[in-house]
Amino acid sequence: MTHPSYQISYDVAAVPVPRLMELFASTWWAAGRTETQTRAILAGSDVVVTVVRRQSTPLAGFARVLTDRTYLAVVLDVIVAADVRGVGIGAMVMDAVLAHPWVAGVHSVELVCQPELTGFYERWGFTQRVGRSRLMRRTADASLAGE
Repeated sequence: MTHPSYQISYDVAAVPVPRLMELFASTWWAAGRTETQTRAILAGSDVVVTVVRRQSTPLAGFARVLTDRTYLAVVLDVIVAADVRGVGIGAMVMDAVLAHPWVAGVHSVELVCQPELTGFYERWGFTQRVGRSRLMRRTADASLAGE
């Protein structure tokens, strides 16, 4: 999907870190991330996708991927700015993630989302059918453990 007012970038060096931190702060799972952590996250990600307005630099959408480029890719931190939700930015982000050469040929692409977003991700073939698999987490962040 494309949009005349927005463009996609895979350039991690061009990510506006202060604006990304604002997007992180708007989520329940990433609100406490520091600038140092945010920069480390960007440096450690295999694929970074941003959607920015063509006439300015505000960050409208973001996602990142960790992948071995063959068997598994994990999509993380899919975020769309609240003021542009509903105009296709999320679809642009996901199209760009799945089109990236390090993701497109991978055997399995996985993500974790809230129940109300499953329909959104099903458009790209994601399913809740994961066999006998079960998500497990080890975390120091109680908010991620549902506590």
